[in-house]
Amino acid sequence: MRRWKRTAALCLSAVMAAGLLAGCAKAPEPEESVKTEENVQAADGGEEEKKEIDWMEPYEETVSVNLARVSDTVWPEGESITDNAFMNWIRDTMNIDVKADYVFPDEETLNQQIALWMASGELPDIICFKDQQLLRQLQKSGMIADLTEVYDLYASDLFLAMKDSYEKSDHIFDKATVDGRIMAVSQAASGYHFNIPWIRADWLEELGLKTPETMEELLDTARRFVEEDMAGNGKTIGIELRELAGTNDSFGTANYIFNNMGSFPQQWYDDGTGKYVYGSIASETKETLSLLHELYEQGVLAKDLPSRDWEASVAEGNCGIFFGPWWISLYPLNTTMNNDPQARWVPLEILDENGKFPTFSNNDCNGWAVVRKDYPYPEIAIKLMNLGAEAKLSSTDGRELLEGEAGKYRLVIPDEVENTYIDRKVSGINWDDWGYTISFGFDDMVPRIGQNMVEMLADYRAGELDTMNDTEIEKMRLIDDFESGRDESPEAQVEYGKFLAAQIIMDLKPKLEIQDVYYPFVTSTMETSWVNLQDLEEKAFMQIIMGEQPVDYFDTFVSEWKAQGGDAIMAEVTEMAQGG
Repeated sequence: MRRWKRTAALCLSAVMAAGLLAGCAKAPEPEESVKTEENVQAADGGEEEKKEIDWMEPYEETVSVNLARVSDTVWPEGESITDNAFMNWIRDTMNIDVKADYVFPDEETLNQQIALWMASGELPDIICFKDQQLLRQLQKSGMIADLTEVYDLYASDLFLAMKDSYEKSDHIFDKATVDGRIMAVSQAASGYHFNIPWIRADWLEELGLKTPETMEELLDTARRFVEEDMAGNGKTIGIELRELAGTNDSFGTANYIFNNMGSFPQQWYDDGTGKYVYGSIASETKETLSLLHELYEQGVLAKDLPSRDWEASVAEGNCGIFFGPWWISLYPLNTTMNNDPQARWVPLEILDENGKFPTFSNNDCNGWAVVRKDYPYPEIAIKLMNLGAEAKLSSTDGRELLEGEAGKYRLVIPDEVENTYIDRKVSGINWDDWGYTISFGFDDMVPRIGQNMVEMLADYRAGELDTMNDTEIEKMRLIDDFESGRDESPEAQVEYGKFLAAQIIMDLKPKLEIQDVYYPFVTSTMETSWVNLQDLEEKAFMQIIMGEQPVDYFDTFVSEWKAQGGDAIMAEVTEMAQGG
């Protein structure tokens, strides 16, 4: 099957909005729908004149924009966050000089600096961050720009298509919007990154066990791994956990077990009456903690669970089951394979008794960019977002736009720029490192990857290589050679694992049973009580699992949680979710 071949369009233009942009004049490519600015008055103040906007039009003179963001990227010698293939292409093509004078090692340090900037009244041109409370404070400060008009004018067709792929696309910008005005650029995290089970297939084979088909069979298999001490020296752990529960896209959690039991800890959702409740205090959570206690007593969970070095355990090959998204053969499961070439991790598709896969909705909005109010080129925030959206299409797993769909959009980043670090065999560098941390993807990008990889592998086996670049051809070779036994290297197993997992996610798409959860702003009571409530929850859950408290202690925990601010927070979240 033929797939889209990216074409470079480097000098693209149209007549620009008066007073905003100017540049060279070449016709835009036909597949791009050109934005139109309405209500621009003609010189005589009479009838309206329409101005066409091309977001890729280069500025007549170099325009500088200074970003504040988090980054720990180690660039190749001679390069930096502002001097690299991506940034140089933006500078050469769009005449935008992206500076990053405010780079921080972590979100906490950045958040502290944002608070200081607000106190001083001076902000950088654009700030990329993740803290919801700071977003609200910035929105109330009067220090950030209204982006409504520039969003309407400059958002690319590709970005808008990505936004519309989300089930609740109208809410993507909810937290960024105040009184109907867009006051920040929202990032949207693509879906389908929920945890699925991964299991040591070599251990199954050694014990002559069949592949588990239900959660009960999966847990029974975990018990057998421990009983037979498959890792040796009494170190075997049936299931390794990084944390008990987490977000939809975290890894190494027990989310899979909780969700199968009808429990959604740490999540907020409507109980059916319009009241929003906290999943950690639900009766289903108590039942799941009872099961986890049994697994702990049976040695399926580690005895030193609260303080365990889970990374070392995975690398040493001590665990037989791990839960995580479709990509975890890349990390951390690759560490097992690096230390033991005979280890074989494979993903599993295990449905509940109703033939469904229970999970919960993703936090679509998990990052924002704001522009200081007096910055003269606020549209740059939208232009950089457009580039980030396009960059998401060329992941290391191939093109996520399938044949017949790509022609709808103008794609502007050349292959040689997009893949420069892959082609140079520089690991760990991609467009997320380039300077701007706000990006978009299709909500169903993972199923698209699965479908695309299936088609690409069929093309590879048929000798139809002209639609693939060198990186894609190599990935297909690794998958094909691993499946046939010609290449059993860790690199081949990583690619094969992702290939299998992406197909599982593709197959699960119509079988999902999704609990719709709500992701609130920090409420007033959360500001004073949430840290203590989280500590109370973590301590109670661990005590129950480890047998330091009986399972019925859960009821005491719930009473204390409610009394110490939980009831007030549930009322505040309910009011917020209802638009109060």
